[in-house]
Amino acid sequence: NSYPLSNFSSPDKKWKELFEKYAPIGCRDEFSHRFIADMGISAYLQSCITNILPRRPDRDYKKILLVDCPSEIIPYIPENLLPDVEVMSNAEHIGDLSIEENYRKIKQRYEYYRDNAALVVTTRYHVATPCNAMGIPSIFTMRSFDKHSEDIRLDTLNPYIQLCSNDNYSDINWYPQWQDFSKLKSQITQLAIARIREVYERYTNSE
Repeated sequence: NSYPLSNFSSPDKKWKELFEKYAPIGCRDEFSHRFIADMGISAYLQSCITNILPRRPDRDYKKILLVDCPSEIIPYIPENLLPDVEVMSNAEHIGDLSIEENYRKIKQRYEYYRDNAALVVTTRYHVATPCNAMGIPSIFTMRSFDKHSEDIRLDTLNPYIQLCSNDNYSDINWYPQWQDFSKLKSQITQLAIARIREVYERYTNSE
C-alpha cells in the first residue's frame, strides 16, 4: 500500500520512542497491531472507539447520505431512492475556529447524520463506523483512485458494515438492515475502561 510506514520506524521521527513510552498501544486494526508488535512494542487490538457511540431511537428516517462518495456510484442507486439522496462531504476548512468551536461543529455534523440518515454511503472510515454504531445502516466504499491499494483499516470494521469498490457497485444491497452488535460494543468499552484504569493507577502510584 501507499502508507509511509517507514516514517514510524525511522529513528529521526522518534515515533518508536513515543510508542514505547506509552505501551501497550491500543490499535484500531490488526495491521497496525502486527506492525507495532513487530517493532518489539507491546500492543493489543482495541478497535475504533467510535464503535461505542450510543444507538439512536427507532423511527422513520428518510435521507440517503452520500458522504465523500465517488460520483461513479450514482448510476447504481435505485431510482426510487434518488429523491432522498443528499451529497455531502465530511471535510471542511476549520479556519481559525477554536477547539471548542470545532468540537461543536463536529458534534453538529454527527447529530445531523444521526437524526436524518436512513442509509449512509461513504469513503470515510470515521463516518461509516460512528454512523453504524448509532444504528444507521452503513456502506463503506473505497475511493476510486486507490481501488488497487489494500486499505489496512478494513479488517476490523464491524462485520455488518457492507464493503464495496467500483469493481462491485452493481452488487450493493441498497436496503441493508442494521444489525445490533451490543456485545462487541461492551467488549470495546470494557477494554477501554480497564486500560484507562491501569494507566491512572500506574501514574497515581508513581507520584
